[in-house]
Amino acid sequence: MKMNKNMVITSLLLIAGLVVLFSPRFVVAASGAWTLQTLDPSQVYATSIALDTDGHSHISYCDESKNLKYIYWDGSSWVGETVVADGNVGQHTSLALDSANYPHIIYYDSTSRVLQYVHWTGSNWASETVDNTAGVGRFPFLVLDNSDHPHISYTDDTHSTLRYARWTGASWVIETVDDVDDGAYWTSIVLDSDGYPHISYQDYHDHYDLKYARWTGSAWNISVVDSADEVGWSSSIALDSNEYPHISYYDGTNQDLKYAHWTGTSWVIESVDSDGRVGTYTSIALDNNDRPHISYAYSSATHTDNALKYARWTGTAWVKETVESGFTEEVGAASLVLDSKGYPHISYATFGEGSLHYAFVPVPFSWNLFLPAITKSREK
Repeated sequence: MKMNKNMVITSLLLIAGLVVLFSPRFVVAASGAWTLQTLDPSQVYATSIALDTDGHSHISYCDESKNLKYIYWDGSSWVGETVVADGNVGQHTSLALDSANYPHIIYYDSTSRVLQYVHWTGSNWASETVDNTAGVGRFPFLVLDNSDHPHISYTDDTHSTLRYARWTGASWVIETVDDVDDGAYWTSIVLDSDGYPHISYQDYHDHYDLKYARWTGSAWNISVVDSADEVGWSSSIALDSNEYPHISYYDGTNQDLKYAHWTGTSWVIESVDSDGRVGTYTSIALDNNDRPHISYAYSSATHTDNALKYARWTGTAWVKETVESGFTEEVGAASLVLDSKGYPHISYATFGEGSLHYAFVPVPFSWNLFLPAITKSREK
């Protein structure tokens, strides 16, 4: 994405005026060789990734100073900047790209406790408050429709409800989707071919159920997908070519990664990975054959070998692999997207020790990809 021709090569993070470069690491696994990069060594709390029409990655995230940041690959280097540095922002963030490859980001303003929206116009960042009701905006998820209008699912902590907001082109329309007992957490949203929203979320606290809501064109249809034990954490949703929902999520009781999909008549639910405490911070995407790909976190019993993992359905079996391991802090805030060839790109963070990480499988697979994580920033 070309936002400004006058670029100055800098590091992503300037520490005491020093330029810091981060070299990639490589891991061989079932999907080929993962290229691993550390893009920001500071404490990171949230990430969200999207690909532009050239297949280049764009990531929004929250850094150790609780600033909202944005970074993207322009084909030769990483370009990054601070988008919002006013108060405690960005701990809940979601990113989408419009038809011009411009970024749109929603985030929770923890200082004001409201939902905020910012987007790049081509020359500057334009920002506004989506919902100024006190105590709203956590667990937000953003998608854009065919007119590049944003649609957002999020939590209303004040009223313990699931909310949905959409931009009409002139104003925001905000409505309550589900009035749950103690909050609707871990929301994820996708639009069907009619532009109707489908949302997965957790009915928190009293039930810990995985729920699914879809707009029919006249009303919200709400169903419980999984109510066995305490489930629904880290839900992530995608629609297949039949517009049937597929949802990945964490089973907190059994500490497993679970996956549910709608066949047209019923939900099919299965455990994808049950090896240890595994399945937090899930993110799902479907390839061109409607086969699910899921990124998720693994926590070792001793917390000396925590990892980011990745599972994909081949059509007959699940292939599971470790993307990166050896972390002594929890891995989380993972966000997954597939490129046009079906290859995964994942942004993720390590809590405690910090760092924004990025992993991908090169297309085509090659070892000749020793690309430094150099970044450029726009001249102000």
